[in-house]
Amino acid sequence: MAFYCASNEISTDSEDQAIYDRMVIRCFTRYISDDAIPDLLQTGIKFEINREITPVLDKQDLMNFQKEVMSRLESINNNQKLMNKYLEAIMELKMNNIVISDRRKVKILKVIAALSIIYNELEPTLDTLADSLRLTCVHEEGDVRRVEQIIQKLQLSSYYSHINKILTLRAELQNRLEEMKRTGNYSIENLRILSALYKRTYFEVSSMPKNPRLAPYLRDLLNVMHEAKELIRKKKADIFGGDEEL
Repeated sequence: MAFYCASNEISTDSEDQAIYDRMVIRCFTRYISDDAIPDLLQTGIKFEINREITPVLDKQDLMNFQKEVMSRLESINNNQKLMNKYLEAIMELKMNNIVISDRRKVKILKVIAALSIIYNELEPTLDTLADSLRLTCVHEEGDVRRVEQIIQKLQLSSYYSHINKILTLRAELQNRLEEMKRTGNYSIENLRILSALYKRTYFEVSSMPKNPRLAPYLRDLLNVMHEAKELIRKKKADIFGGDEEL
């Protein structure tokens, strides 16, 4: 009914590509950030002590969900707007050297149907199409950014403006941090600029709509914000003893 696996790297052997193609959904992860290590240790200890996991769905629940997905999949054929955009996305992916096998082209539609149910949509939307492409069209980690660029180019996400703002804020903050590290210039003026950028980023994030589709982008941004906050705190303590505002 389901199959999953984890690997530290993707095989480049041509004979392994057929089975890898059957891994419809791909998720690339990195090591957790330093600030999350205490949570990792606590969770790990609890898991080592008690390895029993309470199922979210039982077998019958899963079978019922699969039937609902198949019913939704059948209706996708009549969603001409979605199908046209999907065909456009396939061509755009191919032009960017991301080739999808014929098998996966059909399986992706099944993922679209499943996600539309998970997100409680009456019918699959362009947002669901975008989510499905992110999960299924990456062959290696380097494809993640290229698929995202295609999604933005085709304007598949209704949260495109928020995603674009998050990516811009992250780039600005990351560039400022890297510049300070590269030059070793941690002057009061530079720290004030970084602090002002951090505060603006915090305000922008706080005013964004609460939507699970923004979570992956916000997670990356929050990691950079944490790094900036720690740098400001440390350098302020070195200069002022931690008692002065920048």
